Amino acid sequence: NFFESIPVLRHKYKTYGHSYFDALKMPLGKIHEDLRLAINCVTQRRPNLKDSYKPKAGGFEAIVGWKPLLFEHSGYRSLRNHELREMVLEDEAKFGRFIEGKITNTTQ
Repeated sequence: NFFESIPVLRHKYKTYGHSYFDALKMPLGKIHEDLRLAINCVTQRRPNLKDSYKPKAGGFEAIVGWKPLLFEHSGYRSLRNHELREMVLEDEAKFGRFIEGKITNTTQ
């Protein structure tokens, strides 16, 4: 949610820190587990995940501790979730989907 677009996010993973050379070509979910978690969250997919990468029971309201102020507004969260979902689905249509260790070229 800190990035305005998927291309900006991909550029970050290609060029910063422990960069992923193919980040501009591979399915977004293959780049990093954190991205897979975000993708699964906004698309409401529930593949077999390690416990640390499963969605939190109770959703946003169950998060204890600091949260970005803007996300306290449920209407904003809902709109941003929808916007991010659309960006992810568009990206998957172009680059494929990475789920449970497999790349598919479908957005079913």
